[in-house]
Amino acid sequence: MKRKVCLLFYFLLLCYIQIEYRWEELRRAFLALDPHKTGCVSDHEFKSTVHEICMHVSETDMYKIMNRHAATDQRYSYHS
Repeated sequence: MKRKVCLLFYFLLLCYIQIEYRWEELRRAFLALDPHKTGCVSDHEFKSTVHEICMHVSETDMYKIMNRHAATDQRYSYHS
């Protein structure tokens, strides 16, 4: 059990490191999807962009990321 928890923690840490490492690339992709420069993209655009650039993000991690960046019910901020 302890080994499973350690492996899970390690995998989650790698996901967050990958997103942090690629944040500038993600931000540029979000800017391209936001022609009016509102600082937000749709839920579909946010999710598909993160999955495209950071391929190994689980649905659980995606849910946490999206909650962190939620601006409204269906819009997500890429400035936070």
